[in-house]
Amino acid sequence: MKIEMFPALLALPFLVLTSSAFAGQKEASACAASLKPEAQLIYAAAAPSIAPDKVIKDLLPSIIRPMVESGKVARSTARDSGAAAGACLKLLQ
Repeated sequence: MKIEMFPALLALPFLVLTSSAFAGQKEASACAASLKPEAQLIYAAAAPSIAPDKVIKDLLPSIIRPMVESGKVARSTARDSGAAAGACLKLLQ
């Protein structure tokens, strides 16, 4: 193997990881676009907090509860909207 090829081989795993992360973002965005407006609000509020090491089910209540208290999300539909948003958020991981 020539020395000129070595840097390119080192960069290959990085390129594969970033392209798969972009694919996840694209799928998550498409999923979120299909959500009802209330679930889209939850998705938009939670998306910046999503990371591979985060448990979405544990994260969502701390995001949704204040939204219910402020009237942005109806108490009667919060659970279903959270579950729908969670399915799209999972694509970000």
